[in-house]
This record gives sequence, structure tokens and C-alpha cells, in this order.
Amino acid sequence: MAGAVPKPVRLVVDTTVRHGPLAGGQLAAAWAESHFALEGLDDNSRQALAKATAPILTTVHRFTGSHDMRLLLPAGEIGDGEVTLRWQEMALDTSVSGNRVQGTWRWPELALLGLPSRDDEDAQEAELRRDSLQPLSKHQQHAASSQLPCFLSAQASMLCTTCSIFMNREPLTNTLPTLGKTAHTAC
Repeated sequence: MAGAVPKPVRLVVDTTVRHGPLAGGQLAAAWAESHFALEGLDDNSRQALAKATAPILTTVHRFTGSHDMRLLLPAGEIGDGEVTLRWQEMALDTSVSGNRVQGTWRWPELALLGLPSRDDEDAQEAELRRDSLQPLSKHQQHAASSQLPCFLSAQASMLCTTCSIFMNREPLTNTLPTLGKTAHTAC
């Protein structure tokens, strides 16, 4: 039996536009504020997004033909209980005038919490390597160390637990042909 077709998720944009010489409380031809929402989310998605607020885009259209825009993402977080993405308020302010675009972006903090740290991963990998090594019997250890000079016998036991990875570090370079010349490839 085939599963039910999932309901599509829709992005809904609700824009309020004000016209006139004092649009949005400032001297402008028009002022627009857009609010965004997602419709059709399942319960798990709604619960993960419960602490997040949708961004707001405010656009001011000046009489000179220039435009000022502000994208504001309020502080929030998205998470499933194990991994959480948390952020402080983000603001992107942009001005467009003729062929010139100018802007500033402010986002003081964006944090991804709940992922294992690299130290935890390194400790787990070291433990796996240590568990996978087969210890030498006392007879094998003594036989190996008796064949070596005494100053190397301590190092012989370390050699048994050392892993090496050979890396081919030769450069690979290509030169593209130019008109009237032949291509040269060095490997």
C-alpha cells in the first residue's frame, strides 16, 4: 500500500502597501511591509519552528527612484530536542540608488548546539583504534625486543600501535591551450 501523498508546504507573503508623500510615516512614494508564513507544515515541523518568528521585509520607495530595504529576522531557535539552531536578531539594511547598491548586515550570534564536539569524536576514534589492535603475546613481545638493540626495544612496542597513512602529494597542474599554442600537462 502506497503512503499518502504529503501535503505541499506553501510560503505565504502578506504585504501591506502605503502610498503617498508620508508613506510609512516618512517622506516616500510608497512603503511596503511583507510578512512571511509557512502553511501546510506537519506537527513535527510546527513544533520544531515553535520558537522561531518569520522574517519581515520593509521596503521604502523614495521619490528620487531609490529604494531602502530592511530584512529583519527576530531572535529565535529551531530544534528537535537533540540539535538546536539558535540566533540573535539579524538585520540586513540595503539601499539601491541607480547603479549603486550599499548595505550593512548585522547578526551578532548564530549557534548550532547539540552536535558532538571534535574532541568527543577524536576520543571515540582513538578508543576504536585501541580496541581493534591485537596485543602481542608475551612470547612475541620478548622475541621482537630480543632481536633489537636495547635502546630500540621500548620503541618496538610503540611501533606496534602506530598507524601511518601514505599520502601522494604530487601536484597536478594543467595549462589550457591558447590560440596558436599547444597545451602542456604536468603530473
